[in-house]
Amino acid sequence: MLSGALLFALTAEVGCTKQSLDNRKNEGFVEVALTWSGETPSGARIHFYPVSDAESAVPDGVDESVPEYRVVDCSASGWSGKLPVGTYRVIAYNTDAGNVDIRNEQDYEQAEIYVLPESGAAAASRAGECIAQPGNLMLTSKLEEGQLVVPFNDHVKVTAKPEPRVKSVELSFKVEGDVELVSGMLTGVSQALSCSDFKCHPDPCSVNFSVQPYSGEGDFNYEAKISVLDLVAPKASATHTVVLNLVANGTPYQISVDVTDLVNQFLQENGGNIPVEIPVPIPVRLEMIGNIPSVEVLPWDNTGSGSGSIGNAAGSGSADVL
Repeated sequence: MLSGALLFALTAEVGCTKQSLDNRKNEGFVEVALTWSGETPSGARIHFYPVSDAESAVPDGVDESVPEYRVVDCSASGWSGKLPVGTYRVIAYNTDAGNVDIRNEQDYEQAEIYVLPESGAAAASRAGECIAQPGNLMLTSKLEEGQLVVPFNDHVKVTAKPEPRVKSVELSFKVEGDVELVSGMLTGVSQALSCSDFKCHPDPCSVNFSVQPYSGEGDFNYEAKISVLDLVAPKASATHTVVLNLVANGTPYQISVDVTDLVNQFLQENGGNIPVEIPVPIPVRLEMIGNIPSVEVLPWDNTGSGSGSIGNAAGSGSADVL
């Protein structure tokens, strides 16, 4: 009986000692709640970036735990756990977005989400080295409460709201004559997006796309819906070009058309940015002139969407036999 009492006393003492040691760590308990503007994802990742805070003194007798970069995977609802006392900035995003990855992730200012190269199976069936089309990425670098301040031996709750970041370009094709549209490529696409300020990487890449029968209203035959992180800012002619693979009268051709002016017009109509919720409409006409296919960009108001027209900005291109 005595031995049992002694064992209980020793266990209680060890428990109290462990609890007291835990309370001497320079930590606080954090809850990060995640709310999503789009469809709730299967999971999330949160990066914590410590901010220098010279005024944050460690209480006497407390272990001096130093804030450092940390990354955690969690459920879509959020994360809870202990962090060293200090001030943090946060980057949070869903982990089930397709065809993207993160680089330079240990530096808040340099961290980027970038699009992966097109996979082998898809790339082998099309011409040109291109990036893939990104999936449903939702990302934020801000908390509703501003920065995360972790207090000593206390509890703090914050909320992050990752927003959709994938934009779209919608091509509509009016095809006349014995022309079959097969596939295409769009140039002037940004490969990467800054995690901290959401600005696109300025170096242009290209993305392949497939075409489908037209599903909207208007006098069109085909359409292509392309997902991108962003389009690079137009700097000169041919920044944005649509390259089309087609078959005319049984002969394969590749034909291209400059759509830079149309993209620039769309940017001007939307304050210099492409809204996530508004696709970039690009209407194109393909027709036979003699025995050679020809392509031109139609006025914007022919799409049945958007406001204004491109006027004299319509481009045209010529075909090369493959």
